[in-house]
Amino acid sequence: TGGAGRALADAERSMAAIYELQGDRDRALTARLVAAEAFAANGHPGDAARERLSCAALLEMTGRYEEAVDLAARAGDEAQRAGRIDLRARALGLQGISRVKAGEFEPGMRAIRTGLSIALDSSLSVEAAEVYQRLGTAHEIAGDYAGARDALTAAVGLCATDGGERLERSCLACMAYVLRELGEWDRSEQLARDLQAQSPGPQATITADGMLGSIFAFRGDFAAARPLLAQSLDSASRAGQISMCLDSAAALAWLEEQEGALDDAHGHCRFLLDRWTRSEDRHYAVWGLRFAASFFARHDALGEAHAVAEGLAEIASTTGHPDALAALAHALGEVALAEGHPEAGAQQHERAVELHAGLEIPFEQAQIELRAGVALAAAGRRAEAIQRLVAAHRLARRLGSLPVAAQAATELSALGESIERRLGRRAAADHENGGLSRREHEVMRLVAVGRTNREIAGELVLSTRTVDMHVRNILTKLRCRSRTEAAARAGELGLLA
Repeated sequence: TGGAGRALADAERSMAAIYELQGDRDRALTARLVAAEAFAANGHPGDAARERLSCAALLEMTGRYEEAVDLAARAGDEAQRAGRIDLRARALGLQGISRVKAGEFEPGMRAIRTGLSIALDSSLSVEAAEVYQRLGTAHEIAGDYAGARDALTAAVGLCATDGGERLERSCLACMAYVLRELGEWDRSEQLARDLQAQSPGPQATITADGMLGSIFAFRGDFAAARPLLAQSLDSASRAGQISMCLDSAAALAWLEEQEGALDDAHGHCRFLLDRWTRSEDRHYAVWGLRFAASFFARHDALGEAHAVAEGLAEIASTTGHPDALAALAHALGEVALAEGHPEAGAQQHERAVELHAGLEIPFEQAQIELRAGVALAAAGRRAEAIQRLVAAHRLARRLGSLPVAAQAATELSALGESIERRLGRRAAADHENGGLSRREHEVMRLVAVGRTNREIAGELVLSTRTVDMHVRNILTKLRCRSRTEAAARAGELGLLA
């Protein structure tokens, strides 16, 4: 019977591999769990531990953290009985990160550090790299992005010395996310492009597509951003990858509001809230829920704004992390403003700014400063409002986020402030001219009268490629999807006179 039991376990393991190739994660999970039980019942605890670790990793990726903790703990016990130090280290790392994501930060970090010590003391380079990646993710969840970058750098270094190419790609994908949050957009973009080049198929590039798409969106290049974000969201949804599913949906919603596609933005905000509700996530949805609360409150969907605020309250009370507390204060401020309580809204927005001040997440900080400026202005606190709007503009310009910089300038102008005096001559020219350079103005006037790019190139003595670039920049700066839309927008701004 022992041989038959082993054969059953091997068969289930093989079936699981087939299901995974087919993208059927539920049947793969079931097959691996059956294999694990068969291995354990027939005296093969090491093989059982390996199967349980695969199942726990899948559950952790899909946001089912409590189940992942239980399976990783069982795998750790079986690895101990088998004398498999490598599997024991991996089990502790996986159990730890699942606990961190479930809101149990301190015990989770202890498990991760124990697993890392075991791997390093035993010179297990690949296992140490995997647990370093877990450590980096734990730092990221706590809002310590510099610590996350350091841990991921160590993980990548160990992968490079011991040939862990697949794990290295996973670590680099995490690094691209961390660098985006730190505001190092050029480095994040390059990493994402490298990952796209190295990894065939949409499944392998979920994070790369999402990072590139979101950075393009935040810079204002909506035409380039949209297909990448849509691809990332679709692939992540099919794979059950909770992190990029939530992140890409949030970035799409943000982009769509910038383009004025409010129904689409509402749909993605609603999707984000629904998908988060069906998970145990306590981190990846935070920035998206913060934006969704603001969007709902500003667009007469107060019931949904309250629902988002309640979700953020749950996350903040469970984790106590400063980014979640800041997001909750921001959401409460937006609700207060929408309900006609500007002073309460201003106080909550100021609280959000204070909580976010110690975090190295500049793009979120710029958005929070911007909305705080709006709230303070509504409360009649003009001097403080100007201070916040100027800070938001400076942060956005440093990052290269044209949409946020333009919004900050618009809000200052609405207060009757001189853009040139508050933000400088360049900002004033951008605000006055829709951000278009002199050459882009010339191209825009010709686009508006129906000239093709080839005709414009001949008239201005430029290459067609240069005109193509100018037209793309015009669409980005005016936040338009087509030449016709750009011409109408330029007319509204008085740029065609």
